[in-house]
Amino acid sequence: MPPSSWGSGGRARVRGPAQLKARLTGALFISLFSWSCCDLACAAAPPWASECARLDDDAARLACYDGRNPPNKSVARGPSAQAPTAAKPPATAAAQAESRDVAENHFGKPPSDKPKPVEPTDMVAQVGSVSERPTGELLLKLDNGQSWLQAQRKPGVHIKPGDRVTISRGKLGGYLLSSDSGATMRVRRLQ
Repeated sequence: MPPSSWGSGGRARVRGPAQLKARLTGALFISLFSWSCCDLACAAAPPWASECARLDDDAARLACYDGRNPPNKSVARGPSAQAPTAAKPPATAAAQAESRDVAENHFGKPPSDKPKPVEPTDMVAQVGSVSERPTGELLLKLDNGQSWLQAQRKPGVHIKPGDRVTISRGKLGGYLLSSDSGATMRVRRLQ
């Protein structure tokens, strides 16, 4: 076997002068382009900017820049320049508990047209009942009235009524149920 076909699966890979010229032209173009961009970036600062940059005092440096290039007062300022608002008083424990209950009630439901409340990242509940569908997936009814269905059949998952489970949002969407006994499975909410 000739050396030109080693490591190429039996097909000879010929590099002629035209291919070499094309590669060198591309490399030259990229290096010239990056050099010209660097040159433009360095030339973007006005000549007086170096005088202001040499000042050590922050207020004097800002006054120097503003003196040479005054700020445009007619431009609308962003949210960082708005007047500070009064701090909200801390919510009471009862209000926080009520907000959590409302959020848990919507946890895992499909989105609706209404603005959705802030959803917690996870939920802890106890299993009220467990049944198996004809297709083999587990149907879990929790003590809070929610029903969750196993999204992917997974053999060896044993969850029984009374087990404490945590349902959390998955990294790529969906929900992950884990029990205190160590069983984990993907689930989706039915009710």
